[in-house]
Amino acid sequence: SITCSDGVRLAMKCWRNFDDGVPSRRKILCLHGWLDNAASFDRLAPLLLRSLSRGSDDDDDDDHDADDATEIIALDFPGHGLSGHKSPDGPPQLLAEYAYYVVEFFDAVGWGSPFEESTTSTAGTSTAARDKVIVIGHSMGAGVAVVLGASFPEWCA
Repeated sequence: SITCSDGVRLAMKCWRNFDDGVPSRRKILCLHGWLDNAASFDRLAPLLLRSLSRGSDDDDDDDHDADDATEIIALDFPGHGLSGHKSPDGPPQLLAEYAYYVVEFFDAVGWGSPFEESTTSTAGTSTAARDKVIVIGHSMGAGVAVVLGASFPEWCA
C-alpha cells in the first residue's frame, strides 16, 4: 500500500511474471468499478500474464524472456476494498479526483509521473515511451481511465 499526500492509504494487488530485480517492460493498471475493489481482477490478471508471455504454450511459468516482463497492479480506490477512507468532513469524491490518486500511485510505485520532463536515455529510448502504462478500467474505473488518457495521452495506453 501507499500513503497519498492527503493521508489516504491506497491498497493494491500485484501480479507479475518476473523475479525481483528485473525491470518490468510492460505495466498494466487495472481500475475497478463503483463499490467494487481490486479483487475484481483476480481471475483476469493471471490470464493476461499468461497470454502476454511468449512462452504461453508452456506450463513452465518461470521461463520468461526479459522482453515479456509484465507487471499488473489493481488499485483499490479510496473508500473501496482495503484502501483508507477520506475524511467525512471533506468534499464529495469526484471522478477527476480518483485520477489524481492514480497519478500519486504511479509516482509512488516508480512507474513515473506525467509531470516529469520526457528525456532520452543513453540507449535512445524516451522515458515517455518506456513508462507508458496500459490502463484497464471497469465501469467507474473506465471513466477514470478516460480522464487519465485525455489528460496524459503520451503517458497512458
